[in-house]
Amino acid sequence: MNHALILNVHQMGISRPSGAHRIASYLRENSWDAEVIDYVNDMTYEVLEEIIRMRITTKTVFVGFSCYFSHWTGNTEKLSGWIKSTYPNIKIVYGGQSKSQFNCKNIDYYIHGYGEKAITALTSSLLESNGVGSVAFDPLYFGQKKVISANESYPSYPMTSLRISYEDRDHIRPYEWLSVEFGRGCKFECPFCNYPILGVKSDHTRSAEDFEIEMRENYERWGVKHYYVADETFNDSSEKIIKFSESAKKLNFQPYFVGYVRPDLLVARRQDWEPMAQLGFFGQYYGIESFNHPTMKIIGKGMNPDRLQDGLLEAKTYFRDQGLYRGTISLMAGLPYETPDTLEKTFNWVENNWQRENACCFPLEIPVDPKFDILSKMSKDYGGYGYRMANQQVDTQDLDEFYQVRIQHGITNIIWENDHMNYIEAIKIAGEFKSRYLMNPEKSNFAMMWTLGAHASSLYSLKHVIESKKESSPMPRGWHKQHIENYINKKLTSVEKSG
Repeated sequence: MNHALILNVHQMGISRPSGAHRIASYLRENSWDAEVIDYVNDMTYEVLEEIIRMRITTKTVFVGFSCYFSHWTGNTEKLSGWIKSTYPNIKIVYGGQSKSQFNCKNIDYYIHGYGEKAITALTSSLLESNGVGSVAFDPLYFGQKKVISANESYPSYPMTSLRISYEDRDHIRPYEWLSVEFGRGCKFECPFCNYPILGVKSDHTRSAEDFEIEMRENYERWGVKHYYVADETFNDSSEKIIKFSESAKKLNFQPYFVGYVRPDLLVARRQDWEPMAQLGFFGQYYGIESFNHPTMKIIGKGMNPDRLQDGLLEAKTYFRDQGLYRGTISLMAGLPYETPDTLEKTFNWVENNWQRENACCFPLEIPVDPKFDILSKMSKDYGGYGYRMANQQVDTQDLDEFYQVRIQHGITNIIWENDHMNYIEAIKIAGEFKSRYLMNPEKSNFAMMWTLGAHASSLYSLKHVIESKKESSPMPRGWHKQHIENYINKKLTSVEKSG
Protein backbone atom coordinates (compact mmCIF):
# COMPACT_ATOMS: atom_id res chain seq x y z
CA MET A 1 0.00 0.00 0.00
CA ASN A 2 1.37 3.39 -0.99
CA HIS A 3 2.14 5.73 1.88
CA ALA A 4 1.89 9.52 2.28
CA LEU A 5 2.93 11.63 5.25
CA ILE A 6 1.21 15.03 5.53
CA LEU A 7 2.49 17.74 7.88
CA ASN A 8 -0.29 20.05 9.03
CA VAL A 9 1.13 23.59 9.20
CA HIS A 10 -1.16 26.11 10.88
CA GLN A 11 -0.84 29.87 10.69
CA MET A 12 -1.61 31.09 14.18
CA GLY A 13 -2.63 29.77 17.56
CA ILE A 14 -2.68 26.02 18.05
CA SER A 15 -5.11 24.31 15.74
CA ARG A 16 -5.81 21.26 13.64
CA PRO A 17 -6.77 22.61 10.17
CA SER A 18 -9.00 20.26 8.22
CA GLY A 19 -7.41 20.41 4.77
CA ALA A 20 -4.68 17.90 5.55
CA HIS A 21 -7.20 15.49 7.07
CA ARG A 22 -9.58 15.84 4.13
CA ILE A 23 -6.80 14.95 1.66
CA ALA A 24 -5.69 12.06 3.88
CA SER A 25 -9.26 10.76 4.10
CA TYR A 26 -9.64 10.96 0.33
CA LEU A 27 -6.36 9.11 -0.23
CA ARG A 28 -7.43 6.35 2.16
CA GLU A 29 -10.66 5.96 0.21
CA ASN A 30 -8.38 5.28 -2.75
CA SER A 31 -6.33 2.57 -1.00
CA TRP A 32 -3.51 4.70 0.40
CA ASP A 33 -2.02 4.75 3.88
CA ALA A 34 -2.06 8.47 4.64
CA GLU A 35 -0.99 9.87 8.02
CA VAL A 36 -1.30 13.44 9.24
CA ILE A 37 1.08 15.01 11.74
CA ASP A 38 -0.72 17.91 13.43
CA TYR A 39 0.66 20.85 15.46
CA VAL A 40 3.76 21.17 13.28
CA ASN A 41 4.34 24.81 14.28
CA ASP A 42 4.43 23.83 17.93
CA MET A 43 7.27 21.33 17.71
CA THR A 44 10.97 21.95 17.50
CA TYR A 45 12.91 21.08 14.39
CA GLU A 46 14.59 18.17 16.20
CA VAL A 47 11.27 16.61 17.17
CA LEU A 48 9.88 16.99 13.65
CA GLU A 49 12.95 15.34 12.17
CA GLU A 50 12.62 12.48 14.64
CA ILE A 51 8.94 11.94 13.78
CA ILE A 52 9.61 11.91 10.05
CA ARG A 53 12.44 9.39 10.45
CA MET A 54 9.99 7.09 12.24
CA ARG A 55 7.28 7.48 9.62
CA ILE A 56 9.14 7.20 6.32
CA THR A 57 8.97 3.71 4.82
CA THR A 58 9.89 2.10 1.52
CA LYS A 59 6.27 2.70 0.50
CA THR A 60 6.34 6.47 1.08
CA VAL A 61 5.60 8.27 -2.19
CA PHE A 62 5.42 11.85 -0.95
CA VAL A 63 5.64 14.09 2.10
CA GLY A 64 3.06 16.86 2.06
CA PHE A 65 3.05 20.28 3.70
CA SER A 66 -0.54 21.44 4.16
CA CYS A 67 -0.49 25.22 4.62
CA TYR A 68 -3.90 26.86 4.27
CA PHE A 69 -2.69 30.48 4.06
CA SER A 70 0.76 29.93 2.52
CA HIS A 71 2.33 29.90 5.97
CA TRP A 72 5.98 28.90 5.64
CA THR A 73 8.46 29.27 8.47
CA GLY A 74 12.19 28.87 8.85
CA ASN A 75 11.54 25.50 10.46
CA THR A 76 9.52 24.20 7.53
CA GLU A 77 12.08 25.54 5.06
CA LYS A 78 14.89 23.75 6.90
CA LEU A 79 12.81 20.60 7.27
CA SER A 80 11.96 20.44 3.57
CA GLY A 81 15.68 20.69 2.76
CA TRP A 82 16.53 17.87 5.14
CA ILE A 83 13.81 15.65 3.65
CA LYS A 84 15.06 16.37 0.13
CA SER A 85 18.66 15.48 0.98
CA THR A 86 17.87 12.47 3.19
CA TYR A 87 15.14 10.94 1.01
CA PRO A 88 15.89 12.13 -2.55
CA ASN A 89 13.41 9.70 -4.13
CA ILE A 90 10.46 10.96 -2.09
CA LYS A 91 8.57 13.91 -3.55
CA ILE A 92 7.62 16.97 -1.52
CA VAL A 93 4.16 18.40 -2.22
CA TYR A 94 2.89 21.73 -0.90
CA GLY A 95 -0.86 22.32 -0.71
CA GLY A 96 -3.21 25.10 0.37
CA GLN A 97 -6.07 27.34 -0.67
CA SER A 98 -3.89 30.39 -1.29
CA LYS A 99 -1.51 30.64 -4.19
CA SER A 100 2.08 30.12 -3.14
CA GLN A 101 3.80 33.40 -2.29
CA PHE A 102 7.28 31.93 -2.19
CA ASN A 103 9.57 29.70 -4.19
CA CYS A 104 11.20 26.91 -2.21
CA LYS A 105 13.74 24.87 -4.16
CA ASN A 106 12.95 21.81 -2.03
CA ILE A 107 9.27 21.61 -3.00
CA ASP A 108 8.64 19.50 -6.08
CA TYR A 109 4.96 20.32 -6.65
CA TYR A 110 2.55 22.99 -5.44
CA ILE A 111 -1.22 22.50 -5.37
CA HIS A 112 -3.56 25.40 -4.65
CA GLY A 113 -7.31 25.09 -4.29
CA TYR A 114 -9.46 22.14 -3.32
CA GLY A 115 -6.99 19.35 -3.88
CA GLU A 116 -8.70 15.94 -3.89
CA LYS A 117 -8.77 15.44 -7.66
CA ALA A 118 -5.41 17.19 -8.11
CA ILE A 119 -3.57 14.97 -5.64
CA THR A 120 -5.09 11.92 -7.32
CA ALA A 121 -3.88 13.09 -10.73
CA LEU A 122 -0.42 13.88 -9.39
CA THR A 123 0.09 10.66 -7.45
CA SER A 124 -1.22 8.54 -10.31
CA SER A 125 1.33 10.14 -12.61
CA LEU A 126 4.13 9.79 -10.07
CA LEU A 127 3.50 6.07 -9.88
CA GLU A 128 3.59 5.68 -13.64
CA SER A 129 6.82 5.15 -15.52
CA ASN A 130 6.42 8.39 -17.48
CA GLY A 131 6.49 10.54 -14.33
CA VAL A 132 4.24 13.61 -14.39
CA GLY A 133 4.04 14.20 -18.10
CA SER A 134 0.25 14.03 -18.06
CA VAL A 135 -0.30 16.51 -15.20
CA ALA A 136 -1.71 19.94 -16.08
CA PHE A 137 0.53 22.60 -14.55
CA ASP A 138 -0.34 26.29 -14.41
CA PRO A 139 1.42 28.02 -17.34
CA LEU A 140 1.98 31.16 -15.24
CA TYR A 141 4.71 29.34 -13.37
CA PHE A 142 6.58 27.41 -16.06
CA GLY A 143 10.31 27.76 -15.58
CA GLN A 144 9.91 28.69 -11.92
CA LYS A 145 7.96 26.02 -10.10
CA LYS A 146 5.43 23.30 -10.85
CA VAL A 147 2.06 24.57 -9.68
CA ILE A 148 -1.24 22.77 -10.15
CA SER A 149 -4.26 25.10 -10.11
CA ALA A 150 -6.66 22.53 -8.74
CA ASN A 151 -9.85 24.56 -9.03
CA GLU A 152 -9.24 25.16 -12.74
CA SER A 153 -7.57 21.94 -13.89
CA TYR A 154 -8.97 19.37 -11.43
CA PRO A 155 -12.09 20.87 -9.85
CA SER A 156 -13.26 19.13 -6.67
CA TYR A 157 -16.63 20.82 -6.45
CA PRO A 158 -19.40 20.16 -6.08
CA MET A 159 -18.84 16.88 -4.24
CA THR A 160 -21.58 14.81 -2.64
CA SER A 161 -19.06 13.47 -0.13
CA LEU A 162 -16.86 15.84 1.88
CA ARG A 163 -16.37 13.51 4.82
CA ILE A 164 -13.27 13.61 7.00
CA SER A 165 -12.53 10.37 8.83
CA TYR A 166 -9.99 10.66 11.63
CA GLU A 167 -7.84 7.84 12.92
CA ASP A 168 -6.77 6.64 16.37
CA ARG A 169 -3.30 8.01 15.68
CA ASP A 170 -4.80 11.51 15.33
CA HIS A 171 -5.65 11.48 19.04
CA ILE A 172 -8.91 13.43 18.75
CA ARG A 173 -10.27 14.54 22.12
CA PRO A 174 -13.96 15.19 22.96
CA TYR A 175 -13.42 18.86 23.80
CA GLU A 176 -11.89 19.66 20.40
CA TRP A 177 -13.38 21.82 17.68
CA LEU A 178 -13.14 20.13 14.30
CA SER A 179 -14.02 21.56 10.89
CA VAL A 180 -16.88 20.56 8.62
CA GLU A 181 -18.06 21.49 5.14
CA PHE A 182 -21.72 21.59 4.14
CA GLY A 183 -20.84 22.53 0.56
CA ARG A 184 -18.33 24.29 -1.67
CA GLY A 185 -18.96 27.49 -3.56
CA CYS A 186 -20.73 30.78 -2.87
CA LYS A 187 -23.79 32.13 -4.67
CA PHE A 188 -22.64 35.72 -4.33
CA GLU A 189 -19.92 37.81 -6.00
CA CYS A 190 -18.93 40.59 -3.60
CA PRO A 191 -16.49 42.95 -5.41
CA PHE A 192 -13.72 42.68 -2.80
CA CYS A 193 -13.96 38.89 -2.35
CA ASN A 194 -11.32 36.61 -3.87
CA TYR A 195 -12.87 33.33 -2.81
CA PRO A 196 -12.31 31.09 -5.86
CA ILE A 197 -15.83 29.70 -6.42
CA LEU A 198 -18.31 32.54 -6.75
CA GLY A 199 -21.67 32.92 -8.46
CA VAL A 200 -22.67 29.27 -8.00
CA LYS A 201 -26.19 28.68 -9.32
CA SER A 202 -26.88 24.98 -8.76
CA ASP A 203 -26.98 22.93 -5.57
CA HIS A 204 -23.40 22.71 -4.32
CA THR A 205 -23.99 20.90 -1.03
CA ARG A 206 -22.87 17.47 0.10
CA SER A 207 -25.38 14.69 0.67
CA ALA A 208 -27.30 14.62 3.93
CA GLU A 209 -26.28 11.01 4.49
CA ASP A 210 -22.58 11.88 4.12
CA PHE A 211 -22.99 14.65 6.70
CA GLU A 212 -24.77 12.34 9.16
CA ILE A 213 -22.09 9.66 8.85
CA GLU A 214 -19.35 12.17 9.70
CA MET A 215 -21.25 13.62 12.66
CA ARG A 216 -22.04 10.18 14.10
CA GLU A 217 -18.52 8.88 13.65
CA ASN A 218 -16.90 11.87 15.32
CA TYR A 219 -19.31 11.68 18.25
CA GLU A 220 -19.29 7.92 18.74
CA ARG A 221 -15.52 7.51 18.31
CA TRP A 222 -14.23 10.74 19.84
CA GLY A 223 -17.14 12.43 21.62
CA VAL A 224 -16.83 15.58 19.48
CA LYS A 225 -19.81 17.94 19.20
CA HIS A 226 -18.27 21.29 18.23
CA TYR A 227 -17.43 22.41 14.70
CA TYR A 228 -16.09 25.25 12.63
CA VAL A 229 -18.03 25.52 9.36
CA ALA A 230 -15.76 26.05 6.37
CA ASP A 231 -18.48 27.26 3.97
CA GLU A 232 -17.96 30.80 2.69
CA THR A 233 -21.66 31.51 3.31
CA PHE A 234 -23.69 28.99 5.26
CA ASN A 235 -27.15 30.52 4.91
CA ASP A 236 -27.11 31.09 1.16
CA SER A 237 -30.36 29.15 0.74
CA SER A 238 -33.26 28.12 2.97
CA GLU A 239 -33.28 24.69 1.33
CA LYS A 240 -29.72 24.05 2.46
CA ILE A 241 -30.51 25.04 6.05
CA ILE A 242 -33.61 22.83 6.20
CA LYS A 243 -31.77 19.90 4.61
CA PHE A 244 -29.09 19.77 7.27
CA SER A 245 -31.43 20.74 10.09
CA GLU A 246 -33.48 17.63 9.31
CA SER A 247 -30.28 15.58 9.33
CA ALA A 248 -29.31 16.94 12.74
CA LYS A 249 -32.63 15.81 14.17
CA LYS A 250 -31.63 12.20 13.43
CA LEU A 251 -28.50 12.45 15.58
CA ASN A 252 -28.45 11.25 19.19
CA PHE A 253 -26.66 14.41 20.35
CA GLN A 254 -26.90 18.16 19.72
CA PRO A 255 -23.99 19.50 17.64
CA TYR A 256 -22.79 23.10 17.84
CA PHE A 257 -21.62 25.00 14.78
CA VAL A 258 -19.90 28.32 14.16
CA GLY A 259 -19.40 29.89 10.76
CA TYR A 260 -20.10 32.63 8.25
CA VAL A 261 -23.69 33.84 8.09
CA ARG A 262 -24.77 36.49 5.59
CA PRO A 263 -26.53 39.05 7.81
CA ASP A 264 -28.91 40.60 5.28
CA LEU A 265 -30.29 37.15 4.40
CA LEU A 266 -30.59 36.31 8.09
CA VAL A 267 -32.66 39.45 8.65
CA ALA A 268 -34.75 39.05 5.49
CA ARG A 269 -35.52 35.34 5.96
CA ARG A 270 -36.65 34.89 9.51
CA GLN A 271 -38.09 31.52 8.60
CA ASP A 272 -34.45 30.30 8.63
CA TRP A 273 -33.98 31.05 12.33
CA GLU A 274 -35.77 28.02 13.74
CA PRO A 275 -34.03 25.40 11.56
CA MET A 276 -30.67 27.07 12.20
CA ALA A 277 -31.30 26.80 15.94
CA GLN A 278 -32.39 23.17 15.55
CA LEU A 279 -29.17 22.46 13.66
CA GLY A 280 -27.16 24.09 16.44
CA PHE A 281 -25.76 26.96 14.36
CA PHE A 282 -25.30 29.39 17.25
CA GLY A 283 -21.86 30.81 16.49
CA GLN A 284 -22.56 33.35 13.76
CA TYR A 285 -19.92 35.45 12.03
CA TYR A 286 -21.49 38.34 10.11
CA GLY A 287 -19.51 39.82 7.23
CA ILE A 288 -21.25 43.18 7.47
CA GLU A 289 -18.22 45.24 6.33
CA SER A 290 -20.05 48.58 6.66
CA PHE A 291 -23.20 50.31 7.92
CA ASN A 292 -22.68 53.19 5.47
CA HIS A 293 -25.47 52.74 2.92
CA PRO A 294 -23.62 53.92 -0.24
CA THR A 295 -20.77 51.58 0.69
CA MET A 296 -23.14 48.71 1.36
CA LYS A 297 -24.77 49.11 -2.04
CA ILE A 298 -21.55 49.17 -4.04
CA ILE A 299 -20.29 45.96 -2.39
CA GLY A 300 -23.55 44.14 -3.03
CA LYS A 301 -24.94 44.25 0.50
CA GLY A 302 -27.42 47.08 0.08
CA MET A 303 -30.04 46.41 2.75
CA ASN A 304 -31.07 49.59 4.56
CA PRO A 305 -28.66 49.85 7.52
CA ASP A 306 -31.43 50.69 10.01
CA ARG A 307 -33.34 47.57 9.01
CA LEU A 308 -30.16 45.48 9.18
CA GLN A 309 -29.21 46.78 12.61
CA ASP A 310 -32.69 46.24 14.05
CA GLY A 311 -32.82 42.75 12.55
CA LEU A 312 -29.44 41.80 13.99
CA LEU A 313 -30.53 42.82 17.47
CA GLU A 314 -33.71 40.75 17.12
CA ALA A 315 -31.72 37.77 15.84
CA LYS A 316 -29.31 38.09 18.74
CA THR A 317 -32.21 37.99 21.21
CA TYR A 318 -33.82 35.01 19.46
CA PHE A 319 -30.69 32.85 19.28
CA ARG A 320 -29.62 33.77 22.81
CA ASP A 321 -32.96 32.43 24.03
CA GLN A 322 -32.43 29.17 22.11
CA GLY A 323 -28.84 28.30 23.00
CA LEU A 324 -25.26 29.41 23.61
CA TYR A 325 -25.13 32.19 21.02
CA ARG A 326 -22.05 34.12 19.96
CA GLY A 327 -22.37 36.81 17.30
CA THR A 328 -19.40 38.44 15.62
CA ILE A 329 -19.71 41.58 13.50
CA SER A 330 -16.90 41.90 10.98
CA LEU A 331 -16.16 45.35 9.50
CA MET A 332 -13.74 46.64 6.89
CA ALA A 333 -11.91 49.97 6.83
CA GLY A 334 -11.29 51.59 3.45
CA LEU A 335 -14.19 50.44 1.28
CA PRO A 336 -15.62 52.80 -1.38
CA TYR A 337 -17.42 55.87 0.04
CA GLU A 338 -16.30 54.97 3.56
CA THR A 339 -14.74 57.84 5.50
CA PRO A 340 -13.25 58.05 8.99
CA ASP A 341 -16.47 59.76 10.08
CA THR A 342 -18.79 57.07 8.69
CA LEU A 343 -16.62 54.40 10.29
CA GLU A 344 -16.77 56.23 13.61
CA LYS A 345 -20.57 56.21 13.40
CA THR A 346 -20.49 52.45 12.78
CA PHE A 347 -18.06 51.88 15.64
CA ASN A 348 -20.30 53.84 18.01
CA TRP A 349 -23.31 51.72 17.08
CA VAL A 350 -21.37 48.53 17.72
CA GLU A 351 -20.07 49.74 21.07
CA ASN A 352 -23.55 50.82 22.18
CA ASN A 353 -25.54 47.86 20.87
CA TRP A 354 -23.30 44.81 20.61
CA GLN A 355 -22.07 44.51 24.18
CA ARG A 356 -20.87 41.14 25.40
CA GLU A 357 -20.60 39.80 21.88
CA ASN A 358 -17.72 40.24 19.47
CA ALA A 359 -16.72 42.60 16.66
CA CYS A 360 -13.62 43.11 14.57
CA CYS A 361 -12.37 45.36 11.82
CA PHE A 362 -9.83 44.72 9.06
CA PRO A 363 -8.23 47.07 6.52
CA LEU A 364 -9.22 46.63 2.88
CA GLU A 365 -6.51 44.80 0.96
CA ILE A 366 -6.30 44.84 -2.81
CA PRO A 367 -4.04 42.09 -4.19
CA VAL A 368 -3.11 42.54 -7.85
CA ASP A 369 -0.69 39.79 -8.88
CA PRO A 370 -2.48 36.76 -10.40
CA LYS A 371 0.56 34.59 -9.79
CA PHE A 372 0.07 34.87 -6.07
CA ASP A 373 -3.60 35.67 -5.52
CA ILE A 374 -7.04 34.96 -6.90
CA LEU A 375 -8.15 38.39 -8.02
CA SER A 376 -11.48 39.91 -7.04
CA LYS A 377 -13.51 42.28 -9.20
CA MET A 378 -12.01 45.16 -7.24
CA SER A 379 -8.47 43.88 -7.79
CA LYS A 380 -9.03 43.69 -11.53
CA ASP A 381 -10.42 47.22 -11.76
CA TYR A 382 -9.44 49.08 -8.60
CA GLY A 383 -9.38 52.37 -10.49
CA GLY A 384 -13.03 51.91 -11.37
CA TYR A 385 -13.80 51.71 -7.64
CA GLY A 386 -11.98 54.97 -6.91
CA TYR A 387 -8.56 53.63 -5.84
CA ARG A 388 -5.10 54.55 -7.00
CA MET A 389 -1.54 53.82 -5.98
CA ALA A 390 -0.54 55.98 -3.02
CA ASN A 391 1.90 58.72 -3.91
CA GLN A 392 3.39 59.40 -0.50
CA GLN A 393 6.18 57.34 1.02
CA VAL A 394 4.86 54.63 3.30
CA ASP A 395 5.79 54.93 6.98
CA THR A 396 5.22 51.62 8.76
CA GLN A 397 6.78 52.60 12.08
CA ASP A 398 3.49 52.86 13.99
CA LEU A 399 1.91 49.74 12.50
CA ASP A 400 1.54 46.33 14.07
CA GLU A 401 4.42 43.98 13.26
CA PHE A 402 2.11 41.85 11.09
CA TYR A 403 1.51 44.72 8.66
CA GLN A 404 5.08 45.96 8.84
CA VAL A 405 6.27 42.57 7.63
CA ARG A 406 3.64 42.39 4.89
CA ILE A 407 4.53 45.79 3.48
CA GLN A 408 8.30 45.53 3.87
CA HIS A 409 8.41 42.12 2.18
CA GLY A 410 6.31 43.28 -0.74
CA ILE A 411 3.20 41.19 -0.18
CA THR A 412 1.21 41.69 -3.33
CA ASN A 413 -1.45 44.12 -2.04
CA ILE A 414 -1.14 47.60 -3.48
CA ILE A 415 -0.53 50.54 -1.15
CA TRP A 416 -3.77 52.23 -2.13
CA GLU A 417 -5.43 55.54 -1.54
CA ASN A 418 -8.79 57.06 -2.49
CA ASP A 419 -10.44 60.39 -1.82
CA HIS A 420 -11.19 59.48 1.81
CA MET A 421 -8.23 57.54 3.24
CA ASN A 422 -5.30 55.32 2.35
CA TYR A 423 -4.16 51.81 3.20
CA ILE A 424 -1.96 52.86 6.13
CA GLU A 425 -4.76 54.94 7.65
CA ALA A 426 -7.16 52.00 7.23
CA ILE A 427 -4.74 49.73 9.10
CA LYS A 428 -4.52 52.23 11.96
CA ILE A 429 -8.30 52.76 12.13
CA ALA A 430 -8.88 49.01 12.31
CA GLY A 431 -6.26 48.70 15.04
CA GLU A 432 -7.78 51.52 17.06
CA PHE A 433 -11.19 49.84 16.94
CA LYS A 434 -9.62 46.65 18.27
CA SER A 435 -8.23 48.58 21.21
CA ARG A 436 -11.52 50.36 21.86
CA TYR A 437 -13.84 47.40 21.58
CA LEU A 438 -12.27 43.98 21.33
CA MET A 439 -9.83 44.42 24.20
CA ASN A 440 -12.38 46.17 26.44
CA PRO A 441 -14.00 43.55 28.72
CA GLU A 442 -16.90 45.89 29.47
CA LYS A 443 -17.91 45.94 25.80
CA SER A 444 -16.65 42.76 24.17
CA ASN A 445 -16.91 39.14 25.27
CA PHE A 446 -13.57 38.30 23.72
CA ALA A 447 -12.62 36.02 26.61
CA MET A 448 -15.59 33.82 25.76
CA MET A 449 -15.16 33.77 21.98
CA TRP A 450 -15.32 30.34 20.39
CA THR A 451 -11.89 30.94 18.89
CA LEU A 452 -10.28 31.16 22.30
CA GLY A 453 -12.24 28.16 23.52
CA ALA A 454 -11.11 26.14 20.53
CA HIS A 455 -7.53 27.37 21.02
CA ALA A 456 -7.59 26.17 24.61
CA SER A 457 -9.11 22.81 23.69
CA SER A 458 -6.40 22.28 21.06
CA LEU A 459 -3.76 22.98 23.69
CA TYR A 460 -5.27 20.34 25.93
CA SER A 461 -5.44 17.93 22.99
CA LEU A 462 -1.77 18.44 22.24
CA LYS A 463 -0.97 18.00 25.94
CA HIS A 464 -2.87 14.70 25.87
CA VAL A 465 -0.91 13.54 22.83
CA ILE A 466 2.34 14.35 24.58
CA GLU A 467 1.32 12.50 27.74
CA SER A 468 0.11 9.48 25.80
CA LYS A 469 3.60 9.02 24.37
CA LYS A 470 4.95 8.39 27.86
CA GLU A 471 2.58 5.48 28.33
CA SER A 472 3.36 3.61 25.13
CA SER A 473 4.52 4.17 21.60
CA PRO A 474 1.44 4.78 19.46
CA MET A 475 1.96 6.99 16.44
CA PRO A 476 3.11 9.69 16.35
CA ARG A 477 5.99 9.05 18.74
CA GLY A 478 8.65 11.40 19.96
CA TRP A 479 6.49 14.26 21.24
CA HIS A 480 7.29 13.66 24.88
CA LYS A 481 10.47 15.70 25.03
CA GLN A 482 10.68 17.95 28.04
CA HIS A 483 11.03 21.24 26.19
CA ILE A 484 7.82 20.57 24.24
CA GLU A 485 6.00 19.78 27.48
CA ASN A 486 7.24 23.02 29.03
CA TYR A 487 6.05 24.98 26.02
CA ILE A 488 2.55 23.53 26.17
CA ASN A 489 2.23 23.91 29.94
CA LYS A 490 3.23 27.56 29.64
CA LYS A 491 0.61 28.12 26.94
CA LEU A 492 -2.06 26.33 28.97
CA THR A 493 -1.33 28.45 32.02
CA SER A 494 -1.71 31.59 29.90
CA VAL A 495 -5.07 30.48 28.48
CA GLU A 496 -6.41 29.40 31.89
CA LYS A 497 -5.52 32.78 33.37
CA SER A 498 -7.34 34.58 30.54
CA GLY A 499 -10.58 32.83 31.42
